Amino acid sequence: MKLTALLFTTIALVIVSAVVGAALYDRLPDQVPMHFDLHGKPNGFTAKRFAVVTAPAALALIGLVLLALPRISPKGYRLEPFLRTYEIIAIAAVVMTFTDVMMALWIGLGHHADVERVVNLGLGLLLVVIGNYLGKVTRNFFVGIRTPWTLASDEVWLRTHRIGGWLFVAGGAVILIAGFIGPASALAVTLSVIIAIALFLTVYSYVVYRRVEG
Repeated sequence: MKLTALLFTTIALVIVSAVVGAALYDRLPDQVPMHFDLHGKPNGFTAKRFAVVTAPAALALIGLVLLALPRISPKGYRLEPFLRTYEIIAIAAVVMTFTDVMMALWIGLGHHADVERVVNLGLGLLLVVIGNYLGKVTRNFFVGIRTPWTLASDEVWLRTHRIGGWLFVAGGAVILIAGFIGPASALAVTLSVIIAIALFLTVYSYVVYRRVEG
């Protein structure tokens, strides 16, 4: 089992974030924003000596968890059948996390960043990437549309993920467009799209299960 690209990507981003944090340390304020509300306003701060460590530490932790998941998957729900797809999705998640922590340091320097728009664009792009590969994901406990009915049946899993892939791509595209239009509408659109997709796929998987299993 090899996830070489994910491993190297994680290592590279951890190093970059550590170097950037060290280079910017003297220019950062004593308190650096590390958490933001739904409107992109800072509502959580941490001392800069912790902030520059939090970024690489968070990336390293997420990378390690993603690298470990294929090894701890139970028999019958292994990730090996779609390991390359899993790696692409995992790399996209790590890159998005890297973007978020770098944005926090950027704001800490006193620069302006449209947090809501950046998050919406990142989330929209992530959904498009996942949607393109969702149909290749086989039944497991960690990746995909995991409802009681998809986990109970390979056929229900397959059908739900086929339509789920299209919905993820379409929903991601809508979120991307909303991000470009502006933050005034982006948040509402994003929440509406995510809730709508989640509800539809939950109900859909149940209906398909009843038809397949009787």
